[in-house]
Amino acid sequence: MIQILEFTHEITLNMEGLDHDLIAGHRRKSPEGGHDEQAGEAKRMRRAKLPKYNSLDDVCHLLKERRKILVLTGAGVSVSAGIPDFRSKDGIYEKLRLGDRFNMPEPTCMFDKEYFESDPRPFFSFAHELWPGKYQPTPTHQFIKILEAEGKLLRNYTQNIDTLEHVAGIERVIYCHGSFATATCVTCQHRVDATQIQDAVMAQELALCDKCAGRKERGETDPDELARPAFGVMKPDIVFFGEGLPNQYFAKLEEDLEEVDLVVAIGTSLKVSPVRKIIGQIGRDVPAVLINREVVGQDEFDVELLGNCDAVIGELCGRLGWALPDPAPTTGSVVVDEPIVEDSQDCTWDAIVSQREKLKSEVEEGMIVRHGQSRYLPPPPPPPVLSGHAASLSPY
Repeated sequence: MIQILEFTHEITLNMEGLDHDLIAGHRRKSPEGGHDEQAGEAKRMRRAKLPKYNSLDDVCHLLKERRKILVLTGAGVSVSAGIPDFRSKDGIYEKLRLGDRFNMPEPTCMFDKEYFESDPRPFFSFAHELWPGKYQPTPTHQFIKILEAEGKLLRNYTQNIDTLEHVAGIERVIYCHGSFATATCVTCQHRVDATQIQDAVMAQELALCDKCAGRKERGETDPDELARPAFGVMKPDIVFFGEGLPNQYFAKLEEDLEEVDLVVAIGTSLKVSPVRKIIGQIGRDVPAVLINREVVGQDEFDVELLGNCDAVIGELCGRLGWALPDPAPTTGSVVVDEPIVEDSQDCTWDAIVSQREKLKSEVEEGMIVRHGQSRYLPPPPPPPVLSGHAASLSPY
């Protein structure tokens, strides 16, 4: 039975990822400068809600019937994999703010192009903590792969840099903020696969360009060039403050806006330009669904599924009859020294539940579907995955 609660309290928005309002071409000026991007956006007409889409059943019907689904994803889809977000109280920026070993004016300097070029050492002292390879895709990533396998995925526009889309096997993906998959020399623009700089990153050393090293050895560089702190340094191709987005983003988006028949935004605050503008650019008759912990954005979604992304996705897949693969163990799993149940052969649901109460978890289960002034709470998600002495406390 679905319980209805009144929706009355205010929601506080959290930002995920790098704040690319500050990217070149999207950098906001102060009100004194005469232009404020957010103020300009506030004046445009908001997207109007389509009255025929209101419920969880409507979302399931759309997912069944639509064949050109555009999925927008943010940090919320990767948190259950153990990857920290950027702006929460336990996020990357807070960690950088509390730590003093980098001696930076602001935590965001870690991802600022000008700061990197003046001193790349702090970034390479920290980059190993973000390096892909030690995390596994979440149920939400697997859901997007199912859409692709069913021939329904038009494109996944991800604001994340963790490349878990690639690990999940998703091919129709645009990395809006770049990724760690490649690296480019800040001096000569020579590009290499990330595997060529991995050893240096994991050793917390500067990754250096072979071509620039060769030029230096042959005496083909001038003193001014050599004096630059970032001479010959290979920078991972993630988008820093002061850099433009990949050209592929704009080229593909122009094409996709002509074809899209459903937009699903998952785990994103939609506070980051230019991705936040996509909802306002779609056709007026194209439905838009939000899956997130909080209400977001200036545009009106037709249905908002509020809660833990993986829990919402699990509910949708259960109703659709789509089987999500069992998640691999990740750094987000809880590992205990003793068996979850006293008899390791006793894996009944009752035994698991009684022992599970003893474990501490920050995973919030359940979800909310909101439209109008009501919220709908479905039944709780399935039991946790039990594997030997390790239990994943993700909802799946």
